[in-house]
Amino acid sequence: MAGTLWCGTDGGGLNRISDPENGIFERIEFTSQQNDASLLARVLTILNDNSGMLWIFGDGIFASFYPGNGLKDVYIIKPVNGLFRNSRGKSLEFKQAMPGAQGSIWFLQLQGLLFRFNPVTEKLTLYPVPNWNVFHWIKDTGNSFWFACANGNLWRLMMNSLPFQSEYVPNMFNVSLGGF
Repeated sequence: MAGTLWCGTDGGGLNRISDPENGIFERIEFTSQQNDASLLARVLTILNDNSGMLWIFGDGIFASFYPGNGLKDVYIIKPVNGLFRNSRGKSLEFKQAMPGAQGSIWFLQLQGLLFRFNPVTEKLTLYPVPNWNVFHWIKDTGNSFWFACANGNLWRLMMNSLPFQSEYVPNMFNVSLGGF
């Protein structure tokens, strides 16, 4: 909805601020049939895709919300066969997201777990970044992802061929990336 300000909070969920001058807002609830509690009380990032859908990300959970008709889908990522039960996945805080090709959604857990979600098939794919400490990431015009990591490492995920290819930036702890 044009002119609407969406606000994600740490405990108050997703809010639509319709009148900022008078403090008028509406909380958008994400509950399950099994639990009355809000599943997305802690919103870490919001992504608005090209179709007008909002994607909301929190702790081990993400959701889609279409403001035009109020439709919502909630997706919870739980450990499977021990996956995510190590130091890398102990907290699945999804703090960064970006749109991908053909409507896919990419989101990152800053301990180096990158996810691609296809909303049509509801398929979730995991791409682990070799370095566990990601500071920033960007996507270049060649459809590759670049990750700025601790210890001066740049990691590149080329979507046309796997595995990762790496580049090393010497004598630095934190690497910053710019746009292409």
